[in-house]
Amino acid sequence: MADLTIASPLSGWVWPLAATPDPAFAEGIVGPGLAVDPVIGEVRAPFDGEVVTLNPSRHAVGVRHASGIEVLIHVGIDTVALAGRGFEALTGAGRRVRAGDLLLRFDLDRVANGAASLVSPVVVTAPQDVSLTRLGVERRIGFGEALFRVRLDGTGAAGDGEAAPLEARTVVIGLPHGLHARPAAALVRLAREQGVRGRLIAGEVAASLGGVAALMALNLKAGDRVRLEASGALEALAALLEGDFPETQAQVRRPAPARSAGPVSPDRLQGV
Repeated sequence: MADLTIASPLSGWVWPLAATPDPAFAEGIVGPGLAVDPVIGEVRAPFDGEVVTLNPSRHAVGVRHASGIEVLIHVGIDTVALAGRGFEALTGAGRRVRAGDLLLRFDLDRVANGAASLVSPVVVTAPQDVSLTRLGVERRIGFGEALFRVRLDGTGAAGDGEAAPLEARTVVIGLPHGLHARPAAALVRLAREQGVRGRLIAGEVAASLGGVAALMALNLKAGDRVRLEASGALEALAALLEGDFPETQAQVRRPAPARSAGPVSPDRLQGV
């Protein structure tokens, strides 16, 4: 296929993913892409397609192109902890959208004060066999301007050969904020490192352990019961889902404002 140009869903400043204060994005675990530090509290569709993921906290939305390419726009870092405060969803999963359609609104000040960072990753989450052409970083970008280009490599997934049988168990989600981007990425990475295949089944919906977007689309929250099927490392995978995950350790913590040891003169502004 020809290159698919991803139009910027945000207006702001473009940064490499490595500048994102979250290892799941900075190390490319969620997928390749770029990040935008927004100056306007809106998220717009990066191309014509279908909304496939809308996080219950309304801070992340995924859109799929007719080619199968899926892009996730994740507003800020650790914004899942805001539980939707400061966000307004203007779309829903399963809806068709046109490039430039308004998907989300968010309060810049409220999100900036409540999250670790406003830097917002825009990443390709599916398929895995893509190559990405970045169009420059450390630049100002507006809605609809070209952010990067994607091409399917067409290598396809490797065959399973003599695939190991799947083991199964029921798991109760113990992640405090549910299966959002960071634990989903950790689950995918663990499955890859252990060389296992498998899936999560919630009700009648299944998601492969090989795709972050598909796992996020399950919208699993703490206390949900799911069926985990895997060809190995079942205990390690289950433990992560049950809460053995450093949710707080990966957060970027702001230092407390410095305070003067003595009284401040009424005609002096206190700096931090």
